Amino acid sequence: FVTYGKWNDAATASVNANNNSGPVYNNNTSGTSYGFQVETWF
Repeated sequence: FVTYGKWNDAATASVNANNNSGPVYNNNTSGTSYGFQVETWF
């Protein structure tokens, strides 16, 4: 999957204030994430 998102400066400040690992997305107001997902059921 690939996901792209945009958010405002207030959301950036809110997330970064509660994150002990440092700024998320380097204080940008947009970002992309990607990964691989597998599902199964019986």
